[in-house]
Amino acid sequence: MISGCTTIRRRPGASPTLDWHPRARLCLDTCHLLGAGHDLTAPDGVAAALAELAQVAPGRLRLVHANDARDCCGSKRDRHENVGRGTLGTRPFWDLLHHPATAGVPFVVETPGEAKGQARDIATLKRLRRSARPPVSAPAAGTSTASRPPRRPPARSEAPRSASSPRRPR
Repeated sequence: MISGCTTIRRRPGASPTLDWHPRARLCLDTCHLLGAGHDLTAPDGVAAALAELAQVAPGRLRLVHANDARDCCGSKRDRHENVGRGTLGTRPFWDLLHHPATAGVPFVVETPGEAKGQARDIATLKRLRRSARPPVSAPAAGTSTASRPPRRPPARSEAPRSASSPRRPR
């Protein structure tokens, strides 16, 4: 398995290895793709990533790790979140489940929450697979799919502000 937060085309040595070994197959991890900079939440983001995969390794996709992400697109981080509760939301999972390239490809979850959390994620994926229409979902509160760096905590000298206590001009 090719792992890590690397774009599909930028994985050093991936394509020659796949060309050399005819039985080599791929696992696609949604959290890794997002961390590598593939914005799966963009319109046609999933289709673009799968088209790129088809160019690099046609017919090699054999497994999808369906994990939402705690970090933003391009963060180079692999921190999994429960399906629909992270930066991705549910729409990219619907797109993956309904794309012809993933027909017959198993999906597994590697998400937080032990058996109970993973059972919820499996139920969510089953619901999305049965759904004829894509969900209208926004990323979880406080997350963004933009390629900006993650929010930094306030400096020590600066206390966090709430909406009810704005900073007063001096």
